[in-house]
Amino acid sequence: MKKILIGVMSLLMVSTVVKANLSSEIQTLTNLFQQGNYESAETVGRGILNDSSLTPEERATVNSIMSQIAIKQAQKQSNKTESTMKKSFTDQKVTETRDTGTMPASPDEDVSSEAKYNTYGNFENAALAKKSSNATFKMSQLYFKDGLYEKAVNLAKKDTGGDIRNLYVVAIGSRLMGNYDQAIDYYNRILAMSPDQQEAKLGIGIAYKSKGEFSKALEFLREYAEQNSNQEVVKDIAILNDILANKK
Repeated sequence: MKKILIGVMSLLMVSTVVKANLSSEIQTLTNLFQQGNYESAETVGRGILNDSSLTPEERATVNSIMSQIAIKQAQKQSNKTESTMKKSFTDQKVTETRDTGTMPASPDEDVSSEAKYNTYGNFENAALAKKSSNATFKMSQLYFKDGLYEKAVNLAKKDTGGDIRNLYVVAIGSRLMGNYDQAIDYYNRILAMSPDQQEAKLGIGIAYKSKGEFSKALEFLREYAEQNSNQEVVKDIAILNDILANKK
């Protein structure tokens, strides 16, 4: 009987130590998340989720933190991929006949001066007066270069020609402003016009991930990854798979 009691006490002590360590790891996860150290937090979180002694309440807590990490990483990736996304419309060549008129300014001109904000109104009016998708796009680029996403989006939405570059302006600008629903709407319009637009699939995946709609995000990120080698996207897919698997 004495041996049995000693054995039980030993098991209880081990269990107490394990729980103490687990609580410490969860606190470490919380601290790393609050410090913005999302990659380290993700590693710690994955390790915790593999612990078979995790209670349902603890698992729910860790999953909640992991979901927040995924959202924060999506926002971080949004900044990393901004230059890539911009290339979807800033580097596209105009295949139709170019305008013969003269724009007050073009994206290649140096307009980075204090006076530019006083002349942008005139530039925009000139762009709209031309009733040209190309002119509208050029003016939107000027706004975009200065981080004036709302102005770029509002102007691009006035294009009635259905130019895919202006649809990208609205989609990307909306995503960067946090208007994910509008971004998704315009990415879908792009895909409806041209189903092979890979950057639209990436953009819509990022938008869904930022919204916390991980299943939908996975769908588009996987489609993008099938055609493009991007380690950041592959990593995101692995993270989302883990989060969804642990929610079941």
